[in-house]
Amino acid sequence: MQRLHIFIPVAVASVLLPLAVACGGNDDKKEVTVAVPTTSAAQTQAKTQFCTELVSLKTAATQVQSLNANSSVDDAKKAQLTLRASWEKVKLSAKSVNNVKIDELEKAQTTLDKAMDSIPPGATISSAAAQIGPQAQAVLQAQANVHTATPCPSS
Repeated sequence: MQRLHIFIPVAVASVLLPLAVACGGNDDKKEVTVAVPTTSAAQTQAKTQFCTELVSLKTAATQVQSLNANSSVDDAKKAQLTLRASWEKVKLSAKSVNNVKIDELEKAQTTLDKAMDSIPPGATISSAAAQIGPQAQAVLQAQANVHTATPCPSS
């Protein structure tokens, strides 16, 4: 009877072991992986967009700063519209970037915008340019400060 107790587990093991090995898995199955952007990839993309918008703002502010006696009223109006549009894009893209501070830039931009709006209708272009030049320089300096403080991804 004692032999039977040893024989049953050995018999069961010899039958089940090959089944377990055979049922180990199907090598034909392929796992499907879905690429989801990681937070760091999304942040890198947001920073890249923000940095691109900062460069556009710099270009627009430089255009305003370069207004002079040879510029036309249309040049000044176009420069102001371009600057406002660029600023809106900077603000929008800044919302997607972690830890970016644009307070100084926003203050400088608002001051420049008010200065441009306050130019009297009969003012000459050279007097208008003299009036807004310092504010445009302040925007450029604030833009440079934000750009320096934001580690922009390299393209």
